[in-house]
Amino acid sequence: RDMAEHRSGCDHRLVKCDHPGCDRMTQARYAASHARLCENRPFACPNRPRCEWMGTRAGVEDHLTECLHEVIPCGFVDGFKDECAGTCALTLPRVQMMAHKEVCRYQSAECKHCGESMALRRLGQHEATCSARFYECQNCAQ
Repeated sequence: RDMAEHRSGCDHRLVKCDHPGCDRMTQARYAASHARLCENRPFACPNRPRCEWMGTRAGVEDHLTECLHEVIPCGFVDGFKDECAGTCALTLPRVQMMAHKEVCRYQSAECKHCGESMALRRLGQHEATCSARFYECQNCAQ
């Protein structure tokens, strides 16, 4: 075999990545591996077909922070310190989460009597027994 033929097919020759914006040179034997991991590789949103975003592998994380079809947790927390405390475990696509958060029983609400903040799921019981609910009449002291 002559040297020119060897060089054109040698696994150790340097080849440039095919993805636009990537100037990486790798040995031919590693080119396929680099192509799969290349940050400039065209990448579709993992929520396809609902989301039609196309970008690069490097841009998908940023996209997922705002993708309307990414499934996210509610995140509201009942911070009361007892055995019933917890976090809303619901997960929904971001596009549906706003409507859920308007009615979530773990969202924070204030007692109309004392102003204490607590999870909505505790508010009814608290307001029924809130010490500020009962007040003394300034006219008759009862």
